[in-house]
Formats: sequence, C-alpha cells, structure tokens
Amino acid sequence: MQTFKTLFSLVTFLALSNVACSTTPLYATVPENAAIGRNVTSVLTTSQMGEDDVQCEIVEGDEHGRFMITTCRITVARPLDYDVSPMYNLRVNVTRPVGKVEERRVDIQVQEVEGYPPVYNDTCAMPVLVGGKSGSPIFDVTDNTIEIMEKTAGILSITSRIPDSLRKSLALVVLYMRKRATRVKQDEGLEEAQALLELTSMEENLTQSLKPGWLNRWERKTKDLTLGQLIGLGTFAHIRKGHLRIDNTKVTVAVKSVRTEDRQCYQAFCREVSALIAVHENQEHNNRTSNIVRLFGVITKSTPKCVLLEDTRGDLLQLLKQLKQHPQRRVLLLNNVLRYAVHISRALEELRHLPIAHGDVAARNVLISGDDVAKLTDFGLARDVYSTIAPAASTKTDAEELLPLKWMALESLKCRQFTCESDTWSFGVLLWEIAAFGEEPNYQEMVRLTYPNLVEFLRRGMRLLKPRGCPNRLYDVMRSCWRQEPSARPTPEELEQKLTECRHEIDFQFMEKETTV
Repeated sequence: MQTFKTLFSLVTFLALSNVACSTTPLYATVPENAAIGRNVTSVLTTSQMGEDDVQCEIVEGDEHGRFMITTCRITVARPLDYDVSPMYNLRVNVTRPVGKVEERRVDIQVQEVEGYPPVYNDTCAMPVLVGGKSGSPIFDVTDNTIEIMEKTAGILSITSRIPDSLRKSLALVVLYMRKRATRVKQDEGLEEAQALLELTSMEENLTQSLKPGWLNRWERKTKDLTLGQLIGLGTFAHIRKGHLRIDNTKVTVAVKSVRTEDRQCYQAFCREVSALIAVHENQEHNNRTSNIVRLFGVITKSTPKCVLLEDTRGDLLQLLKQLKQHPQRRVLLLNNVLRYAVHISRALEELRHLPIAHGDVAARNVLISGDDVAKLTDFGLARDVYSTIAPAASTKTDAEELLPLKWMALESLKCRQFTCESDTWSFGVLLWEIAAFGEEPNYQEMVRLTYPNLVEFLRRGMRLLKPRGCPNRLYDVMRSCWRQEPSARPTPEELEQKLTECRHEIDFQFMEKETTV
C-alpha cells in the first residue's frame, strides 16, 4: 500500500509540473565540418511532429549560436569547431497549443575532424597540405607534373621508387624553391591593382575613395604578430586573439583570417580591407570618436591574408540574448540598449559622407568595445549565418551566394543594389532585433522564407510585425526605414534625432510608472 501511495504521489507531481515525464536527454553527434543547414536531430518523436502549433525554442546551452531550431528540428546554424566547444548541452522548451511548456534536454557531441579547421602557426602562414585534406592546397601537383620535373630536375630524377605521397611533397618543395629562385622584383602596386580590379566589378564609389599606395601603407609584418586562441569561426573567415607589436608596444587585436582562397572569399577580403582603409584615411575620421571598428593593419603578402582589428568584449546580438533573460527590467534595458543604435546611426552617417554602403547592418555585426561603445564591423566577411533562408543566386555569376535576405532592402533583393539607403532599411531591422532582444526577424505570414516569395511579400507593402512590448514610437521609426522608395527613408542624422526622442519618451514613461508605484 505504501508503494502505491509513493507511486501515486510521483505521478501527481509530474502531472502538475510542466516538465516532460522523460528526463533522459536526447543524444546526437555532428562532425565539426558539417555544412550549415545540416539536420542534427529532432526534439520530438515522429508522431509528435504531426501535432499542430507546437513550438520549440532553444533557451540554454548554445553559447556560440551554433545551432538553430525550426519546426522542432535542430540544425547547424554556424560552422562548428571542436576546439571551441566539443559538447553542447541544450535545453529546449516545447510549447503546446494549450500553453503547456515541456522541457527537453539535447546533448550534442561535436566530432573532431582531422585537419579542420586549418591550423595556423605563429607566422600566420597556412601549412601546405597535399591531397586537400584540410582547406585547399596552394596548387595541385599531378602525376604528369612530377614526370616533367623528373626529366628536368636532377633532384627528382632518383624518386621513381619513392611512394606517390612523398614524391608529391618533394615536388611542392622543388616548385617553391624554383619559383623563389627565378622570381624577379615585382612592382609594389601589383597586389593593390589586383584588389582594385576585384573591387571595380563590385562598386565604383569604394575604388574612388582609395588613394594610391593604400594597401602598402597598412601592411604589417608577420613577425610582429603573435596569434592566440580561436574566438570566432565563419564561412569565409575565422577570428583569433592576437598581439601586434607596434613601436615596441604590444597591442591586443582581433585577427580575422581568410579561410579559403577562392574568388568569392578573396572579393570579400578585398572589400573588408578597402572599406576600412577608405574610412581610416578619410581626413574627418577620428579613431577616438568613430563608431566604426578600428583598423590596425593588414597582412596580404603571406597566406592566409589577415585583417587586424581592435579587440572588443563581444557583439550586440549575444548581449541582447543575455538581456532577454531579465524580462522584469525590459523597459529600462531597452532604453539602455538604444544607445547602441544611436552609435550605429553615427557610423552610417560617416559612411554616407564617403559614400560607402556597408551592405550587412545587423546586430551580429555590431561590436561593443571595452568602454561600452558600439562599433560597426564586418564590411565583407560577415556572410556566415544565413542558413535559415534559401540562398539567392548572384546575378553576376552562376554560383550560389548566401545573402542576408531578412535584412535586405527591396531594391537589394530585386537587383542586388546596395546603397546608403539600403543600409537604412537594414538599420530598421537592427532596431527590430533590439526591440525583440535578439530574436531572429520572423515574417509570421510566411511558412517558408524563400527569395521569390519575400520579394513579392515586401512589394505588397507587408513588413515585420511590431515586437512584443515595443513602444509605438520606436516601431514608427522602423517603418520609416522600410519605405519602398529609398529617397523617402530617413537620413542617419534624422534617425539619431528620432532615437534620442524615443529614449526620452521611454525614460518619461518609466519615471511615471515608478512614481505611480
């Protein structure tokens, strides 16, 4: 009888709580080189997946934003790295139509893959890997190449009995030595000219903002750079802590390194470097007051190519997600975070005077400095988080290019036109992210977001809905950024003024509420 009472009490406790009866966590594995969008596991069983209006949300354990959840399926949202975190212990809330919330635990083991990501040494040089096991080899050595070299180079004439793998390695060494021995001094502007050639096809305004010698003036030596731990990993680049020696002083920097050497990645690197140099060489630019991330230099004469930026304490998106855990202070926190939006409006104003379009204004591309100032970053290597949307095909090549569709202006979606006015549209989405405390923009009327139906959706005048708890005045500012006619959108100066007025209004409402209480 006592056993029956105990069992009845346990069943009653579980029934009254919102915790799922099964506390055993789900377990899944995923290789660290898994493609963005790859399915990892489903939170619900096959029969449960058929239930209507069941919503799932990752609420804990995804520190680096590596995963996302759609229709209760967990997928890879950002590139994984075993060294950053080999295990993720996710807590997922499952909300049913009746409002009942059940908790699921999902343990995801990241499997280490040999040679991924490419390993860098202290001189910032990428190791040569034969066979393409990691990254891309600098050049491919075929059997035919070896045969030709065996006939012409005495050093390889005795290698016919050496295994193929070693012969290919020797061939790489000889090719490198020959190329170095016969190399003549090249014009210093060659690398610069190549970069300009890539830029010209993308945007004319940026190339006109650059002065001759722009790349060499910012070139740093690899011997002055010491690399530290990996702190960020993206599709085109990864970021490490580093120390740069400048005039016998060590400066802590963020080292953004190109991961691959394909043309798309090279173009992104060229744009990142050229945009930042154009900003920093502008006579009106001031590092102490600017809201654009500070550039310390570049490394282009060795592999991998690097951009050296100021070290910061994190990005705005992660900060917003942390603040979301304090709903009782939502109004006060919103007013405080809107300061950062004012900072970014100033950054857009600086870009407008050049004029340079950023092309990807979003919370993930806003860094918070050590003195609590927002800095706009990622002018070319930011496209690494768009796994939740169908990629749009580039009009310039047949290759698929990942684009931030939810942040893009209508004219950018239709004809790939990026301007300071399209940055204003994206800034409106950034304001939406702030008001929603880091939630991903969601067009609720659309079951599946694709390039064609989003264009049609926006063309009909439909826009993102007002986030819960967002002040009407702030939402009006967002809507003004999303006007269909680019010239009708507010300028950065007008946005700064409107946001300042919004903050004053929120302050007044908060003080009124405190007085009433």
